[in-house]
Amino acid sequence: GRAAAPGERGTCEVPVAAGVIDPRVLGRGRVDDLPSGVAPPVGATRFQNALADVVRDVCVATRDERGLTVVALSGGVFQNALLLTTCLERLQGVGFRVLTHRRVPPNDGGISLGQAAVAAAVLASRP
Repeated sequence: GRAAAPGERGTCEVPVAAGVIDPRVLGRGRVDDLPSGVAPPVGATRFQNALADVVRDVCVATRDERGLTVVALSGGVFQNALLLTTCLERLQGVGFRVLTHRRVPPNDGGISLGQAAVAAAVLASRP
């Protein structure tokens, strides 16, 4: 089955100070759900909502400090379709242009392709 609760909007407040978060806060939010009888898919979705909120908040803080308006969501974590979609919605909702993978996977496959491209360029530049 799917470990998500479609439509769940719950989250937990994760303070961001100078672009730094305390990951224990994310875990505490989930642990606090358990004795309350919150279904695992609901708790998992709340956790991912909180992660997406953190991504948005860190990006907003960076934009405020440096004026950046484009965000690239990359890396294996963004193979998680729910997290990717939620981050995309949150970031676009506050005015960011968001770049995501279309032709190359965001995980090690993409890294390998990049390494191969660099190696090919190095080899091509040799006499």
